[in-house]
Amino acid sequence: LVRDPYEDRLCQVRQSLVDGGGEGLYAVQDLEKDQIVAFYNGVRLPYKPGEKENWETSGYKIFVNADHTSGERIDLPGDLIYTENYCATLGHKMNHSFNYNCKEWFVHHPRHGLIPCAKADRKILAGEELFLHYGYDPLNCPPWYKEALDTFVEENPSVELWEA
Repeated sequence: LVRDPYEDRLCQVRQSLVDGGGEGLYAVQDLEKDQIVAFYNGVRLPYKPGEKENWETSGYKIFVNADHTSGERIDLPGDLIYTENYCATLGHKMNHSFNYNCKEWFVHHPRHGLIPCAKADRKILAGEELFLHYGYDPLNCPPWYKEALDTFVEENPSVELWEA
């Protein structure tokens, strides 16, 4: 198992501060706004528009294409979610937060081709946990996300569901 040397300098996996979040990804040095901080690669899967996700089989699916409506998905099924089985990229260890500090982007990686990546949304200090806003469709999302979304909207009444 060979880690990405760029990621290896910037982030590490540790226990997340998120309740029930398992492992999380942390900055090991200060990161500048818009700096790429992590990559997301795995098993490539075809995507059928309009098909509902089966979140029980894997909550690690992510679009490869930026339009979120065509192309393929990347997934880390089964035991590949654990770093002892897969650590070529570590983006899958970033937990969700509506108060995120990273955003999804895409990069042409020298080893993996076109893949999603995470960029710092602001200056991030060494030791901070890295978070993405997963941006799932509220009508096609895992139950934990729907619950978190409902709570967030309830606690932030000025935010509309489609803005969260």
